[in-house]
Amino acid sequence: MRRKTPQEKKRLSYLKDRRDDYGENAKSSRKNLPRSKAFARRANRAHESLTLRAATGNPDDVRAEAAEQRLLSGVAG
Repeated sequence: MRRKTPQEKKRLSYLKDRRDDYGENAKSSRKNLPRSKAFARRANRAHESLTLRAATGNPDDVRAEAAEQRLLSGVAG
């Protein structure tokens, strides 16, 4: 491998460090990344809760298997 020039190193560093190219506030990622993760996790918990609430009554094997399949497939109701 050939040696990289400082300019190449700088360019590659900028490509790798996920800087904000859109002109937004550079500090906003600190809040937005955790916020988007929390939103996705919250949606998943709500979906699972809804699916489990729909599985009422006597927990026979067929209904339990159907509820588990709905949870694993991601289909509500």
